[in-house]
Amino acid sequence: MGDLVVTQMDPWLAESRKWRGTAEGIPVGRWELYVGIDTLTEEAFLVAGEGRWELWCVLGGSAVVLDRFLMDPMDPFGHGVGGVLRRGLAVAGVMEGRPDAAARSLFEALVRARGTFAGICGPYVGGLLSADTLAGIVAGFTDELERNHRAAIQAEVEEPSPILVMARSLGMIPRPAGHSATAWEANCPSGGQHSIMISTTSHTFGCGYCRRKGGADELRSWWLERRRKRGLDG
Repeated sequence: MGDLVVTQMDPWLAESRKWRGTAEGIPVGRWELYVGIDTLTEEAFLVAGEGRWELWCVLGGSAVVLDRFLMDPMDPFGHGVGGVLRRGLAVAGVMEGRPDAAARSLFEALVRARGTFAGICGPYVGGLLSADTLAGIVAGFTDELERNHRAAIQAEVEEPSPILVMARSLGMIPRPAGHSATAWEANCPSGGQHSIMISTTSHTFGCGYCRRKGGADELRSWWLERRRKRGLDG
């Protein structure tokens, strides 16, 4: 059995596709998805594609709405607020192994792709994967984030990174991102509702939204540039 090679990733189900989960898939499991202001219900299905495995997900406002949708995916009942919010192909990849092993690898890839932006939580309902297996995968990822967080803090205490020192001096509130012991994030100088990523290995930052990157000096220059544009000089 080999490792999963991810070939497609759409963790937020943003791309529109013809729904295949119910007719062609095996139910993997059901869980809750905490999105900061509310908790939604999600169910996943494993579909064997052409030489690959696919994890299809449907996200709804409640378990009742999902049950109605799964009985008749063509029925428009429940779409919209409080109804079926999104559905589609979340993760696809290639690997050798049994369906349950593929489902486990795809679900773990989905958990990691969503990271800390949306938390998968119980109650879990088992399918191809048991409720305990689903909970264990999520718990393992959470534990990993916590270990990386502690390691990042400890490393910074022992040897402060120049770019983190700069970010703090600019009031950007740097904090461990959790992905590794050297990955940090901080408030973006643009003032947008997103973060920049900082590496304490290369002592550099990057912002995919603003398409800016560089070291400590570039970070300070960008911060000053945004401050001038907002009329906050001296």
